Amino acid sequence: MFKASLDKKGKEKRTIAGCRVGEGTMKSGLKVKVLRGGEVIAEGICNSLRRHKLDVDTVGHGSECGLGVEGFDDFQAGDMLHCVDEQ
Repeated sequence: MFKASLDKKGKEKRTIAGCRVGEGTMKSGLKVKVLRGGEVIAEGICNSLRRHKLDVDTVGHGSECGLGVEGFDDFQAGDMLHCVDEQ
């Protein structure tokens, strides 16, 4: 986890989770559940998804990415993130 400083564009600082996609895909704009110790501790919208310093819409299986969740910034090592497509 790391703090992303976006002050140059007038946005507030936020915490970004460094992730590796274990199964399926992670998609920007979809609901994300944050699990710690098997318990859901937060839910929010994926409002930032980056790969190799580029904003992306989707990150596939086995890939690393940086991910921000709207309204949540208390990521800890070992947290699991599940992307939920409710279509």
